[in-house]
Amino acid sequence: MKENIEQNCGLLEVTGIIGLADYYPDEIFSYLKQEFMDLYEYQNNGENLDKFLLNSYSSMVVLKTKEEFCRFMYLEEHIEFIEEEKIGGFTVIRLRVYQLEEVQSMYYTKII
Repeated sequence: MKENIEQNCGLLEVTGIIGLADYYPDEIFSYLKQEFMDLYEYQNNGENLDKFLLNSYSSMVVLKTKEEFCRFMYLEEHIEFIEEEKIGGFTVIRLRVYQLEEVQSMYYTKII
C-alpha cells in the first residue's frame, strides 16, 4: 500500500473514491468503489453520480493505520457491526459506527 493517502480519509463523493486508485491495489479499490456505489444507490435523490454527496455523518472513512483502527474499537457501544472480508492478499475490516443517528462506514485494510 502506498503511504501518501491522507490520514482518516473521509470520503463524501465519487471523486474521493477515484482518488484511492493511486493508493490501493486494484481489488481493494474495486471493493471500496462498490461500497460507495451501494451507498449512492440507497441514498441518492435522483441526482447524477458526479453531483451526489454523502453527508458527513454517513461518509466512508478509510483508516490508514492500525492505531486509528484501534481508537474506534474503544467506541464499542457505538459499533453496529464489524466484519472482515478477504480480498486478494488483504483483509478489509469494515465497521459500521453510529454517529448522530446515522451510520458511518469505516474501512481498515491489513495484509494477510
